[in-house]
Amino acid sequence: MPFLKPNQLLLTRAEAMGINVVIGDPDQAPEDCFAVLYQYPGASGEIRDLTAGIRQHKENGTLVGVSLIYLL
Repeated sequence: MPFLKPNQLLLTRAEAMGINVVIGDPDQAPEDCFAVLYQYPGASGEIRDLTAGIRQHKENGTLVGVSLIYLL
Protein backbone atom coordinates (compact mmCIF):
# COMPACT_ATOMS: atom_id res chain seq x y z
CA MET A 1 0.00 0.00 0.00
CA PRO A 2 1.50 3.36 -0.97
CA PHE A 3 1.93 5.93 1.79
CA LEU A 4 1.71 3.24 4.46
CA LYS A 5 2.63 5.39 7.48
CA PRO A 6 0.24 8.29 6.72
CA ASN A 7 -2.54 5.78 6.00
CA GLN A 8 -1.90 3.93 9.27
CA LEU A 9 -2.06 7.19 11.20
CA LEU A 10 -5.29 8.24 9.51
CA LEU A 11 -6.92 4.84 10.05
CA THR A 12 -5.87 4.68 13.71
CA ARG A 13 -7.20 8.15 14.51
CA ALA A 14 -10.42 7.64 12.54
CA GLU A 15 -11.14 4.30 14.21
CA ALA A 16 -10.83 5.89 17.64
CA MET A 17 -13.48 8.44 16.62
CA GLY A 18 -15.79 5.87 15.00
CA ILE A 19 -15.17 7.18 11.47
CA ASN A 20 -15.27 4.73 8.56
CA VAL A 21 -12.37 5.31 6.15
CA VAL A 22 -12.45 4.13 2.54
CA ILE A 23 -9.15 4.25 0.65
CA GLY A 24 -9.62 4.89 -3.05
CA ASP A 25 -9.90 7.58 -5.69
CA PRO A 26 -11.36 10.74 -4.06
CA ASP A 27 -12.97 11.67 -7.39
CA GLN A 28 -15.10 8.50 -7.06
CA ALA A 29 -16.27 9.24 -3.51
CA PRO A 30 -20.05 9.31 -3.00
CA GLU A 31 -21.71 12.71 -2.76
CA ASP A 32 -22.82 12.06 0.83
CA CYS A 33 -19.34 11.45 2.28
CA PHE A 34 -18.31 14.11 4.79
CA ALA A 35 -14.63 14.45 3.78
CA VAL A 36 -12.04 13.42 1.19
CA LEU A 37 -8.26 13.56 1.35
CA TYR A 38 -6.23 13.86 -1.84
CA GLN A 39 -2.62 12.63 -1.89
CA TYR A 40 -0.40 14.86 -4.02
CA PRO A 41 1.49 13.73 -5.96
CA GLY A 42 -0.25 10.39 -6.30
CA ALA A 43 1.28 6.98 -5.62
CA SER A 44 2.53 6.78 -9.21
CA GLY A 45 4.18 10.20 -8.91
CA GLU A 46 1.57 11.69 -11.24
CA ILE A 47 1.10 15.44 -11.00
CA ARG A 48 -2.47 16.32 -11.96
CA ASP A 49 -4.87 19.20 -11.65
CA LEU A 50 -7.14 18.59 -8.65
CA THR A 51 -9.26 21.71 -9.22
CA ALA A 52 -12.34 20.07 -10.77
CA GLY A 53 -12.58 17.32 -8.15
CA ILE A 54 -12.08 19.72 -5.26
CA ARG A 55 -14.66 22.13 -6.71
CA GLN A 56 -17.24 19.33 -7.03
CA HIS A 57 -16.69 18.16 -3.46
CA LYS A 58 -16.98 21.72 -2.14
CA GLU A 59 -20.26 22.17 -4.03
CA ASN A 60 -21.52 18.99 -2.30
CA GLY A 61 -20.51 20.38 1.09
CA THR A 62 -17.72 17.83 1.48
CA LEU A 63 -14.62 18.78 3.47
CA VAL A 64 -11.49 18.53 1.32
CA GLY A 65 -7.88 18.06 2.36
CA VAL A 66 -4.69 17.62 0.36
CA SER A 67 -1.73 15.72 1.77
CA LEU A 68 1.46 16.89 0.11
CA ILE A 69 4.58 14.78 -0.18
CA TYR A 70 7.32 17.31 -0.78
CA LEU A 71 9.91 15.88 -3.15
CA LEU A 72 13.25 17.59 -3.64
